[in-house]
Amino acid sequence: KVVEALKAKKTTEHQVAEIRVKSVPTDQKNIFAGWNNSEYQTIKLNNDAKAEVALAYDRNNLYVLFRVDDKTPWLNSCSDWRYLFKGGDALDIQIGTGKSGAKAQPGEVRIIIASAQNGKGFQAMGIWPLVLPGIEKDPQVYRSPVWEKKYEKVALLEQVKCQISKNKSGYIAQVSIPWIELKIKPPAKGSELRGDLGVLISDSSGRMTVLRRYLFNHSNYSAITMDAPTESMLEPQHWGKFIFR
Repeated sequence: KVVEALKAKKTTEHQVAEIRVKSVPTDQKNIFAGWNNSEYQTIKLNNDAKAEVALAYDRNNLYVLFRVDDKTPWLNSCSDWRYLFKGGDALDIQIGTGKSGAKAQPGEVRIIIASAQNGKGFQAMGIWPLVLPGIEKDPQVYRSPVWEKKYEKVALLEQVKCQISKNKSGYIAQVSIPWIELKIKPPAKGSELRGDLGVLISDSSGRMTVLRRYLFNHSNYSAITMDAPTESMLEPQHWGKFIFR
């Protein structure tokens, strides 16, 4: 049950981990060509499935490459983009400048990317618990019989790019997110941000999300799939380091 799961949440912070973000030339034509296997980190989905993730950046964009094991790949039936995390398969990218162990800080954001309901194209949304000064608010409240969670901004993102290639084992996703969409200043080489990368998996029909797994966050909250406010949350206290090299 949701209440019991929330009460059982571990209070100890997940061991700090990191993922390196490689620099790529801004004028490079095929950003996603030639990535080495050593650049990926693994997200364990279940006993026989995994996802692999890697990151790159330039002064304009953050690039994320996902390789996901999925027997029914890239299915999401959500009719309301504000609930993409409820409708099935999705990609989850969380990033911010907050310090380790801190609760949500202004500017920290969660990006959810999923297939459009008609199966053609994709939709991308951003969730900001708190916005930075000068950023227009677009409030959203997620409610369930148990509780509710409020956000200062939830918005549809128009500049995100996502290319999906399905294969025998699942799918590959190539994602480009402009720093301007994240409301984050392009990081300098050698700097660090904090964040997390995750994958949401649908049931066999693609009607609902039945599994959530993350690279860094392994809290009890992060596995819940039957309570919208909990599923909408960011948990920056369980993020790892994004090291820009």
